[in-house]
Amino acid sequence: MENGIRAILKLGRNRGYDQALAAYNEGGYEEALAGFAKVEAEASHTTLHAILARFHKALTHRNLGLLDLHQGRSKSAAAHFQEASGLLRDDPRLDYLRAVALSRAGEHESALARMEQAALGLKGMRIQVALAVANLNSGRAEAAYRILNPLAAGDPHYPDIRFYLARALIRIGRPSQAVEHLETALRINPLYEQARATLGRVLGLLGQEDRGLEFLEDKEPDHERWKKELEAPCPVALELGELLYRLDKSDQGLSKTLALIFEEDLIENPHWPDLHYRLGLIYRNLEMWELALAAFNRACEINPYYARACEELGDLLQEMGGGDLRPDNSREEP
Repeated sequence: MENGIRAILKLGRNRGYDQALAAYNEGGYEEALAGFAKVEAEASHTTLHAILARFHKALTHRNLGLLDLHQGRSKSAAAHFQEASGLLRDDPRLDYLRAVALSRAGEHESALARMEQAALGLKGMRIQVALAVANLNSGRAEAAYRILNPLAAGDPHYPDIRFYLARALIRIGRPSQAVEHLETALRINPLYEQARATLGRVLGLLGQEDRGLEFLEDKEPDHERWKKELEAPCPVALELGELLYRLDKSDQGLSKTLALIFEEDLIENPHWPDLHYRLGLIYRNLEMWELALAAFNRACEINPYYARACEELGDLLQEMGGGDLRPDNSREEP
C-alpha cells in the first residue's frame, strides 16, 4: 500500500486532467469529454491519470445522457448510457438509465432486457416497480401484476405502486379492481394527476360517465380515446435516488445536473413528493440548507407518510437547531 501511495505522489499533477475535471464540475461536459479523451490518449494505458480519465469519461457520458433524457432526446441518451456502460462495466445503475431511455424511445423489448439486467444488481422497492413498468410496456401485464401486487400489500402508502398496479389490472381485464387502487392512490396523494385521469377514464368505460367526467377535463365522453389512452405505454419515471447515487460531495457536476433537471421538472409536476425529496437531497449535498429544508418539508406536506422525506426533514431540523419534528406516522415507507 505504501509503495502504491508513493507512486501516486511521484506521478504528480496532470494539468490536462485537472482542467477537464474543472470543466466537468461546472457542467461543461463537451469540453470535459474532449479533455479526458486527450489525457487518456497521451498517458500510458495503465497509469493513474489514464484510469481516472476513463472513469470520468464514463461519468461525463452519464451526465450528458441525463440531460438528453430530460430534454426529450431519448435515443441520444441511450447512446451516452451505452458508452458509459462500456467504460464502467457491470454497473447496474447504467443499465437502469439505459432502460429508461430505451423505453422513452419506444424500444420496449430492449428496455425490458436492460431493466432485467439492472434488477439483478439493484435492490429495493423502486427497482421492482421499474421492472414491473417495463413488463407492462412490453405487453406482459400478468408479469407486472405479479411484481406489483405483493408490493402494494407490503407498502400501503406509496401511491405509484397503486397507480401501476391499476394499469396492470386494466390490461388483464379487471377494471373494477383497478378503480379501488386508483382511489387509494388519490387518497394518499389527492394531487396525483395521472391517477385522477386514469380513474376518470376507467369509470367512464365502466358506464359511470358522469362520475368519470368529474375526474377529467373532458366535457363530453369519448370512449374510443379513453380506451386508446389506457392501452398506451405507461410513463416511465426516472428514479435518481438510490438507483443512481449515494450523493458524493466531490461530484459537483452530477449534483448540479440533477438540480437543474428536478427544478425544471417541478415546474410541470409541482405535486410529486418524490421530486421535492430528491431535490432536497441534492440541495443538502450542495450545502444549500434552507432550500433543502423547504424541499423536504414540501414532500412531507404532500405525503405525510413519506418516511424518508420526513426523516431527512427531522434530521436537518435537528442539525440546524430546530429539534426533531418528524411526525409519528413517518415510520411508514412511502
